[in-house]
Order: sequence, then structure tokens, then C-alpha cells
Amino acid sequence: MKAGAAATLRLVLEARSIAPEEPCLLLLGRSPEALDTVRTRLRASNLAKYHDTPEADPSICGLRADITPSGATVVTLPEVVHTPAEATEMATFLRGLRDAHGVLLACSATDEPVGPPIVDTSAEVLPLLSDFYSGTDLPVLLTLTDPDLEPGDLEGLRAQLQGRYAAKLPASSTFEVYQLSEQAESADSLLSRLRRARPLVCEPLQCKALVMTQYRSIREQLGTRSSQFSNPSGGSRKNSITRQMSPPLSELTAEASPGTTTQGGSCSSTSSGLTLPHRNHWTLMVFGKTGAGKSHLANLLVGHNAFRSGDSLSSVTGTDSIRKAYNADKSLMVLDTIGFGDTKLPPDVVSRSLRDTASEAPGGIDILMFVLKKERVAISEKETLAFVTKDLFGEECVPNVYMVVTHAGRLAKDKQLRGPWLKEQVAESETFAEILSMMGPLAEQRIAFVENSDPSDAEDDEDRLLAERRRARALEEIAALLASHRAPAYQHSLMKQAGELQAMRLEEMKKTMQQQIESKVRQELEEERKQLHEDLEERQQELQRRLEEEWALMKNELEDRAKELARADIEPLAQELVEKTEKKAKNWRCVVM
Repeated sequence: MKAGAAATLRLVLEARSIAPEEPCLLLLGRSPEALDTVRTRLRASNLAKYHDTPEADPSICGLRADITPSGATVVTLPEVVHTPAEATEMATFLRGLRDAHGVLLACSATDEPVGPPIVDTSAEVLPLLSDFYSGTDLPVLLTLTDPDLEPGDLEGLRAQLQGRYAAKLPASSTFEVYQLSEQAESADSLLSRLRRARPLVCEPLQCKALVMTQYRSIREQLGTRSSQFSNPSGGSRKNSITRQMSPPLSELTAEASPGTTTQGGSCSSTSSGLTLPHRNHWTLMVFGKTGAGKSHLANLLVGHNAFRSGDSLSSVTGTDSIRKAYNADKSLMVLDTIGFGDTKLPPDVVSRSLRDTASEAPGGIDILMFVLKKERVAISEKETLAFVTKDLFGEECVPNVYMVVTHAGRLAKDKQLRGPWLKEQVAESETFAEILSMMGPLAEQRIAFVENSDPSDAEDDEDRLLAERRRARALEEIAALLASHRAPAYQHSLMKQAGELQAMRLEEMKKTMQQQIESKVRQELEEERKQLHEDLEERQQELQRRLEEEWALMKNELEDRAKELARADIEPLAQELVEKTEKKAKNWRCVVM
């Protein structure tokens, strides 16, 4: 794969490792304006802007990688490949990408239909993708970039575009037309649709197009090489060495597959990074000269690309003077402290590094890992180790110091070569001898040898599996080295003070929070009591109002009824009074007579 395509592939794989749950989209389109419109409405940014990789310029490699705010990756492909070499380049890139969730076709009503190939070796990419990804399952979305259309116009355009592109795909393909507007909700809806799609693995060998002849030939040659690696009858010295150093591909696949555990002492190493025993949590700090491979080693230990390669002094501000990451189960924290890797840094940079190290590791550091590249040892590397073990932390940290030799080549594969190599280095380099002496007694037993191998740089499956095998071997090497480590964590006085200050600050924040919560609860209770009182008064007023309204409506009726009731009550009394009156009158008349 050419440098430009390889650089673009690295950018995409790194972005996908950060947001693995987000979809990977393949973007095609005849019009650069339509492509730009789709990327703009998806709010996608060119990944090359975030990395110093001019070779990833799409004008150089014909590919472009963008990332959306949510972490979805958008890979722009050419719509037509003109030669078998271009087809091979694209197929190798997509196979390295491994899988994809869907194809976006940027189009509009003004696009002209794609004409026939100019020469016999040309081919449109859309049908190739259909074959690469088993056609019927990979969603293909015609993404309209036209302004808002009337419903009738939209339906007509849908039919026109479906007729234009459907002939290029199998009849059973998942084929949709989607209008991508300027509203953010439109892009979110499209990405949500593709998140539900099952990612499909790319296998270009499924494609029988004439333009893929060169790719099939290359893969057949690689297949022959792979069979030679596992063929015991191979008689050449090269094949013999290869069999000793590289098992058959089936073994490589098993060794590099996720979940595989390699035992080293009582430690373990998996695809999720390094796992160490004895303690619930380990803190490991890598330090060394810039370019020694610290970031690569740190990424290997945590199991993902958390650290960028190359220390930049321009980024050493605030907490950026120290970088940290965790492995999958959070049992290992790896610190990469820029300020301890260069003795020529200004004092304020070193002080910030020391401050941030103390803040991140108040309980101390279990392992101080000095990273040394296998090359001629420079005095600056001895000064770096002396700065940490003598000037900065002191000799009390020496039991926690280990060395990792990177780019070790054959030394990483053959342990029998290490002893003679160390003796030779000590004999020939006084600087190297002084480095070993600073590591204390039995320093040779606290050195690991690893290769710097990145699977994302592999050109084919064989190289990728070999890279994974080297990574697994490096993890096993480090795990075995640290299996017998029993020294307590090194805790600088500043780390202890940082722990005490953090505990004090935490207690202060806890009290402040408690006071804030109590005040808020009291306020809420008071507001509820006030609201309850207001509600009670309001209900009483409502009752009084209803009473007055009901009384006004029924007053006359009730007065009449009260009169009737009173009349009924008075009537017996009136009768009794009349009877008494009549009796008295009768008696009076009798007396008169």
C-alpha cells in the first residue's frame, strides 16, 4: 500500500479505536460539491487536520478520512478506478479497514448518469463494493443534497435516482433514498440508522471483475508464501528459520485473537493490555528519551491507542505535562511524563511534570519503566535515568526501576542471545555500564526486550498476524518480568503530601457539598411548607366562594322551604292556642249567663 493510503488507514483505525461503537461509512459521489455538502451536513472534519501527516492528503492518495462529532468515520473513495493498480490499492485499503456499516452516495437532481467505462480496465467503485461486502447486506443510501423539495418533486427525484443506480447493484440490495438537510437532526437520524446496521467484513476476493485480476494474483502469491511457512518439507534455510520463528497462520490466528491469554509467571497479557497480580491497582510510569518508543510501549500496555507518538514540548502546559491511560479493567494506570524524558527542559516544565505525577499517583508508583532503544547508547540517556533515580526521586526508587529495550529484533525472539549482548554492551560502552549500575544489583534480571510492531501498518493478513504475535510476545515478556515484583510502591514525599492534600480537599468539598445539600433541602422544605400554607388558604377561600355562590343560587328556594317547615312546626301550636282560646271564651260566656 502506498504511503498516502497507509497514512489515511492509520488515521481511520485510530479514530475507530476511540469510538468503536460508531459506524464507519464509505462515501462516493461524482460532484466534489455534493461530497463537500454531505461532509458538511454530517459536521465531519478531516482527520488529517489533527495529525502531522501531509502524505494523507486526498490529492496524493485519492482517499480522504473524516470524523463526525460523535466519532463516526467517513471514508471518501474515488467513484471510478481506472487501472488494476488503483483497484488493488483500494481493495488493500478496505481490507485493512476490515468492515463498514454502509455506503453513502452523494447525489443531487443535477447529477448526470455515470457513463460506460472509458477503457476496459476501468470500473465503477459502487458495484465493486457490492461484491466486496457480499452486496445484498451492505446498506446503500442515496444521500440527496438538494435544498428542501416539494413532496411531489421529491418522489419524482427518488424514482429517477433509484432507476439510475439500482442497475449497478444486485436486485436484492438494501437500497434507500435519504434527504440530508442542513438541520442537525437530519444528520443524527442518518447516523442513528447506520448504527443499527450490522458491520460487514470486506473480502475483495469475492469480486470477479476484470480490474481485480492483479489483486487476486497478489493474494494467491501470499497464500503460497503462507503455505510455505507451514510446510515442513521446505528445504531452504530461509524457510527453516521462518518455521522456527513463525508458526502456521492458524496458530497465529489463535494467538492473536481477542481473549487469548498468555501466561508469564503469574501475570497475564491479553488483547486488552497487561494484567498484573498481587494488587488491586498498579501504577506504571514510562520515561526515557524522546523517540525511544515510550508511546508505543504505553499503548501496548493499556491495550489501545491512548498515546500519540512523539513528545511535543509545545503541548506541555497544565496537566498536559503528563498523559495517562488505563487498561480495559482499570487495574493498570500508565503514566507518560514528558518532563522526565529530557534533562534540558526548563525547570517550570519539570516542576509541572512532578506536580502532575504526584497528583495522579498520590499512593506512589509501582513500576518506573525506563525505555531504551536498541542503538548506540547516548550520554543523554544515562543523564535521563540519573535525573530520575538520583536527582528527582532518589535511590529509594531503584527497586521499582525496570528497563525495556525497544526495537530489540532478534533479542526479543531468542533469550539465549541477551546475555552475550549485554556483556558486549557493558564491555564496549561505559555509558551503558553506568546505566546498569544505576539500576542496582541483578539489573540484568529487570530488563525486557520487545519489538515495536503495529498491526495497523501491516499490508496484508499475514503481516498483521505476525505483528499481533510480536505484540503478544512483548506483553508476555513484560508480564513475566514483573511477575516476581514485590517491592512496595515508591512514594515520593511530594506524592504523600499530594495524597494528604487531596484527602483534605476532598473532605472540605464533602463538607461544602453537605452544607449545600442541607441548605437546599431546608429551602425546599420551607418552599413546600409555604406552598402548603398557600394551598390551604386558597382552598379555604375557594370553599367560602363556592358557599356564597351556592347560597346566592338557592337562597330563595331555601327561604320558601324554611317557611314551609316553620309553618308546619307552628301549625300545632296555633291549633293548641286556638283551642285554649275557644275554651276560655266558652267558660266566660257561661259565667256571664
